[in-house]
Parts: sequence; structure tokens; C-alpha cells
Amino acid sequence: MHARLVRYEDVSPDNWEIGRNWFTEDYLPIAMQTDGFCGAYLLHDDESMCTVSVTLWTDAETAAASGEAVQQHIDAWAEMTGIMASIETYEVVFAELPSRAI
Repeated sequence: MHARLVRYEDVSPDNWEIGRNWFTEDYLPIAMQTDGFCGAYLLHDDESMCTVSVTLWTDAETAAASGEAVQQHIDAWAEMTGIMASIETYEVVFAELPSRAI
């Protein structure tokens, strides 16, 4: 499994509202229909004004193949807010979530 992290710095409360809706209503439905999609998290810290999205993919190939779609969304976000995102991809080497975790 591979994880793509997209990090947004200096996210104001107004941009957080826009970003949360954008992630859940615009990006996530497309990601969920993409081959290899395994899950997603959206994290936000008001104090540091940082937002991180984490999407999970079955392997390196599906993570890479989904890159074009995520880049289009990141470009649209930058146009809307002026905030540039950083993108990192990692191999997931361990994951454990108790069934009651979510």
C-alpha cells in the first residue's frame, strides 16, 4: 500500500471551510472511483493553520496513476486560495486500526 500526503500551510479558517468541502465533495468522489483507491484522511490543526490530506492506494503504480487527477485539484485549490501544496508519497510499511477506531 502507498500513501500520498498533500500538505497545505497557512490555511485560514475561511480557507479551511472551503478546503474541507472541496476535499469531501469534489476530490474524494473522483478518488473513490479511481482504480486502486483504498481510503482517505483529512487532517487539520487550527493552531498551526496546517491541513494534510492522506489518500491510500493499493500500490506504487495506482498512486502514480492517480497523480494527474490530484494535481488538477491542487492547481484549482491554488487558484482559489493562493496556497501552494506540497506532495509526498510513501510506502505504508505498517498499519493497524482497531475495528472500533472510526
